[in-house]
Amino acid sequence: MRLTVEKVLETDPCSSWTRERIEALIAPRKYVLHGTALRDSRVPIDDRIWLGIALLDDSRRRLFACDCAEWSLGRERDAGHELDPRSWAAVEVARRYARGEATDEELTAARAAAWAAAWAAAGNSARAAAWDSARNPARTAARDSAWAAARAAAWAAERSWQIERLITYLGAAS
Repeated sequence: MRLTVEKVLETDPCSSWTRERIEALIAPRKYVLHGTALRDSRVPIDDRIWLGIALLDDSRRRLFACDCAEWSLGRERDAGHELDPRSWAAVEVARRYARGEATDEELTAARAAAWAAAWAAAGNSARAAAWDSARNPARTAARDSAWAAARAAAWAAERSWQIERLITYLGAAS
C-alpha cells in the first residue's frame, strides 16, 4: 500500500510533523510503502507506531490492541506469573467484537472484568514490592539496576514487534 504526504497529513499528526518535514522524508518519491515508512529509523519509533495505528480502521486497530495484549499476557505467563483468566477472556471478547461476533454489552462486561483483574494484580504487586524493598535495600538496588537495563532491551524488542504487526495489518509486509 502506498503512503503519500497527503495520507500522513490526513491522520492529523502533532504540530512538529509539518508538511515540509513529511515531504523531506518521502522525497524525492511521490509515495513510500507503509512498511518502508514504519521501518524508517529517521522517525522516532513512537511516532511510527502512532502513524501505523492511525492508518488502521477501527476493527484492525482493535485486533492490533488484542495482539499486543496477548503478547504481553503470554510474556508474563512465560515468566512464571499466574494470570487472572479474566484478562485472557477480555482479549477474546474484544477480538470477537472486532469481527462483529460480540455485542456492546459483552464488551462492556469483559472490560469491567479485566479492570477488576488488573486492579487486583496491581495491589498484590505493590504489596510484594514494598515488602521486598523493606527487607533488603542493597539487594533491591542491585536488582533495580539490572532490571533497568533488561527493561530497556525488552522495550526496544517490543516496539519492533509492534511495528511488524502494524505492517502486517496494513498489508505491507515485505
